This record gives sequence, C-alpha cells and structure tokens, in this order.
Amino acid sequence: MALSRRDLLKASAVALAGCGVVAQSPTTGTSPTGENPKNETPGGETPGETPGGETPGGNTGTTGTTGETGETGPTGPQPKLDVSTLPQSPAFPLGVGSGDVLPGAAILWSKTSATEPLKVRVWTEKAPTTFAFAAGVTAKDGFLSVEAKNLQPNTTYYYAFTIDDKARSPIGRFKTAPPLDSLDVVIFGGSCCTRHSRAAPFPTLSDAATHDDLAFFVHGGDRVYCDGAVSLAQYRNKYAQTYAEKGMLELNGAHAVFSTWDDHEIDNNFNPESGDANQIAAARTAFFEHSGLRKDASDPNRIWRSARFGKTLELFILDARGERKPSTRLGPDPIYLSRAQMDWLKASLTASPAKFKFIVNQVPISIFGGAFAFAANDRWEGYAAQRTEILSHISSEAIAGVWWLSGDFHFGAVGGTDGVREILWGPGGNTPNVLYPLVDPAAFPFTTGESTYTVLKADPVKNELTIEFIDGAGDVIYAQTYANT
Repeated sequence: MALSRRDLLKASAVALAGCGVVAQSPTTGTSPTGENPKNETPGGETPGETPGGETPGGNTGTTGTTGETGETGPTGPQPKLDVSTLPQSPAFPLGVGSGDVLPGAAILWSKTSATEPLKVRVWTEKAPTTFAFAAGVTAKDGFLSVEAKNLQPNTTYYYAFTIDDKARSPIGRFKTAPPLDSLDVVIFGGSCCTRHSRAAPFPTLSDAATHDDLAFFVHGGDRVYCDGAVSLAQYRNKYAQTYAEKGMLELNGAHAVFSTWDDHEIDNNFNPESGDANQIAAARTAFFEHSGLRKDASDPNRIWRSARFGKTLELFILDARGERKPSTRLGPDPIYLSRAQMDWLKASLTASPAKFKFIVNQVPISIFGGAFAFAANDRWEGYAAQRTEILSHISSEAIAGVWWLSGDFHFGAVGGTDGVREILWGPGGNTPNVLYPLVDPAAFPFTTGESTYTVLKADPVKNELTIEFIDGAGDVIYAQTYANT
C-alpha cells in the first residue's frame, strides 16, 4: 500500500488527537531551485548499487535481531503482512522518529506504553510486504531505539513499530544517505529554538514536514525548553509536552533528524563545570532517549559527530555546550570545545572529500558587537584563542566550502565576519530577539525575526549553495544562491 506525504501527516494528526551572490530569486512564492518542494507523492527512488557504508554504533535501550526479507514462522512461511493495514495504537504518544542516516542504515526510535512483544519493520513503497529490515525490540523505560541495517543507499523507506502484529505505531519515513562517492545534489532543512509555551503547535515544523525533497533535517539545539527540570522524570515530562505537538510529531515522522543540544535542553545558560552532575546526567539521558542519535561505542555520552552525504556534503555536528569550561575563558588555553573535539574537528575538516562542509554550531562564531557585546562570553567570541585556532586552521589549510550553521539568537541571518560564511537559522518557533534590527547590515545583509526553517540546496557540480528561509505559512521570505568557494 503506497503512502503519500499527506497520508503520513494524517497519521501523525491521528496520533496527536489520540493522545558572493550568483543569483537572486523572488523573496516570496515558489522555490528558486526549479523543483517542486512540496511533492506529495513520495519518491520511489531506484536503490543504489552499493549498500552499507555504515559505521559501528550501538543501539540505545533495545535489543534486536538482524533484519530479514519477509518473515517465517514455526510452521514455515507466514502470510505477508502489510503493516499499513494494521490499526494505529495510542500506545505511541510521541509518534516515531529517525535519525543519523548512513548509506545503509538509520536509527529508529519511539516511546511506548505497550507491554506486548514489539517489532520494527522497514519497507519501501514498491514492496510494502517485503521487509528490508525487521527486528524484535525491547523498550527501556518505555523508550525504543534500534539501528536498521543492510539498507540500500539513497532510498526512501517507511517504518513502524508493531505490537504483537495486531496494531502499529504511526508510520514514519526516512531516506538513506547516497553512496560515499556520489556527487548528487543534496537538499536538506534545519532550524533551532522551538519553545512549546510560545509557538506550539509549531506550524514551521509542519510545513517542513511536507517537503518531500529534503534528504534530512537538522535541529541545531533548544529543541525542548527544559528550564526548571532537575530529575529525569521532569526532563521526560518536558520532552513529552513538546514532542506531542502537531508540528514536532509531523517533522519527526517525515524526515531523519540530526540533533544536537544547546543550553535549554539542560537549563538556561547552564555551566557544565558548576552545574549539578546528576541533573546534567538526567538531561543527557532524556536527550538521547528522544533523539535518533547513533551512540559512539567508545564514548557513549558524546554528542559531536559527523555524517557524509556522498562527496557532496559532510555535516560536522558540534557540542559547544556540554564540554566548555567557563573557568578557563580568561586563561591562555580557554576550552569552548574540549581538546578532543577541537582536534577531531580540525582533522576531519582537513580530511573531508566533500564539496560542502557544514559545521552545525550552537551559538554563532561571527563577531556581533554593539548591543550584542553583553553576551559575548557565552559564545566563541568569549573564548578568543579557540575561535582563532579553528578559523586559522581553515584558512591555513585552504579548506574550501566551509559554512557555519548556527542558532540560539532567535533570528535568521545570512552573512558573516572575519571571512566566515554563516547562516543563522530559526527560531523554528519562538519570539524574535528584539535586538535583531541592530545587526550590522554590512556583515549580515539579510536578517529576519520571523519563526522560520531554512532549506539548503548543495549542488556540487555547479558548486553553488541555494539558501531559502520559509515561514510557517510556507512562504519563501528569502532566497539566494551563493558560490561555494
């Protein structure tokens, strides 16, 4: 049974009810990419020839078996199951989500109250009763997380968790990364700062969910505002409140999401050195439980990581909150990123074969003076030696195609200082920063205080990046194409 994007969004709604500049395009209306950004019929792409490309990574909180094509029972082959025909259970109040896709794998997650045997199944639109991956899963404190493996690259898949083969979760969708030697165009979306009390039900995220052309979505932090939470139960309650909203349900079900955290996943402007260790551990646990994040086997608490999409682009996802040491800020060796993270970032940028190198960065690296100077100590600017270290490395190594993707400031912008090319995305749902009209237009020619998400089209053949900012009504409020020098 084929499922369109509209079918998926309806399924999410049911769950909610139950529980330099090259060219410039018009600033409103249709996409400048020449493509239909809201095609309601999913892809049905031809699978690539080279499966795999995955790196080792542990599942979080589940056990599972390897996937299989079709299923067999104790008496031989069983009737083929079309998961989409099963009734949807209210036992999955936060819907489903996927993340950290590779050419041959993806992390799938959910939360459930079910106590019966559970399985996850993955299939393509063309073969809904032949499973590309199937596994038994075990919940840990109600949370499910499993790595679907042995998938084909550059392929759209559907998935669901089933309860004793009698009912199912909402049906989700993700697309695997292209083969590692691919030079295909890659289009992805991103935002940050989605505050429940100010912007639920998140219409910007609902609109992003309708874009079938997105290969993935990045949430750059402050996805949930957990201020005031202390215990694990309180953090889980904060996530449950936000993730049950329509826009978040739809986005999580529609695209693989790469996540990092900022301060509000723990507490406003929290200090990793002086903060309560038990509280920070609880916040970290809740973050992993609600993210499709592939844990590093040697360092399971690590959030920073990278992801390749062929030779077109590579994501470098930072943790610029959890490892900083404010007490070192005025010393000779200030730590904004841990030494291990900084060394990894420098080496990885140098080694990357990708045309576009996107650094997912919580707080902007550009210099914002004037009215913004009062909070300089909370960002790269306040850790000047490390800021100089990474920018000097990029310059001295002549690393091309570097773009910084930043959030936290509650306004969107495109520009940069000191040779930096920086895109401030979001807020995906929050009140605007009242200071944004004071940003220097010479440094950032475009700024907006609207709640938006950003769509980026990386074209490795033309070596151009098209940037769009889109509001909750689906209107493109900014669109330009830049040379990727």
